[in-house]
Amino acid sequence: MSPRSSPFQVFAEAVRPFAIETSILDRKVTLTGHPIGVGLVAQMFERCDRQPTMDGLPSVAADVVGIALRNDLAFRLVGLPHPLRPLSLSQVLFMQTLLDGDRDLVLATGPTGSGKTHIAVAAGISAVASHARKKLVLSRPHAFESGDRIPAVARAELVGDFQLVPLEDELKELLGAGEFQHRRDAGLIEIVPIGQMRGRTFNDAFIVVDDAQNLTVQTMRMVVARLGRRSRMVILGDPLHAALPDGEASGFQHLIGLVSGTDIADVVSIAAGHIVRNATVARLEQLYTKAFPRTL
Repeated sequence: MSPRSSPFQVFAEAVRPFAIETSILDRKVTLTGHPIGVGLVAQMFERCDRQPTMDGLPSVAADVVGIALRNDLAFRLVGLPHPLRPLSLSQVLFMQTLLDGDRDLVLATGPTGSGKTHIAVAAGISAVASHARKKLVLSRPHAFESGDRIPAVARAELVGDFQLVPLEDELKELLGAGEFQHRRDAGLIEIVPIGQMRGRTFNDAFIVVDDAQNLTVQTMRMVVARLGRRSRMVILGDPLHAALPDGEASGFQHLIGLVSGTDIADVVSIAAGHIVRNATVARLEQLYTKAFPRTL
């Protein structure tokens, strides 16, 4: 079976974001690329003997990936009471980047519901529990819908009260409410509004900035300047869901452009097909994307 034939194309697509290449020597096909992707594609070809028809190949691929996600690709992280079971190969790649990479800045771009925040927060919890970092710092901006007219005092109260709830929810899901509060009281976890980061320097910290597509260029510049000694910053964003005033550029997209082609940051891109929050959400996002296409 030629590696350039449809079966290889189906299997290679199924293991994205892991890029797989092939070579042929003496009629022997060799797969090269990330070990996880190579291993999964090899398993898919082995299963072809039991499902030789082209129509059945996507089912074979999905079955192999699904079994691997449930069993072989779970992360057993220090500091978490249960194994973290990824729901997509994009989550696996993102977590491996956070666990194995050595760059101080990591950018993850992908659609809402793809699990970016869940993976980043889990990696941060583990970094503190394993004493790789002393503190987990979490932050996110609050985007008000255009047309809102909210007094300055009320706006500040809303930001403080509601802006950070999604981050608290992630921590409670991963740790349990009691353990989350215990670690927060012990100073191991700090949740801080974006506005209160100004003027501070976070040393020896694992910093997660969520919903970064709603930061302006100047605010993003301020945020990345908070990165202190022995610290790591993970910035997450969904460029298709920016809620900034008309004409205001997204600092997240601007930052991706700045670091492109450099070794300043690791950039992980999660495909639109890897929404894991809910199958209905994934289908709706596809419809919205078609109805309101945007140039990134």
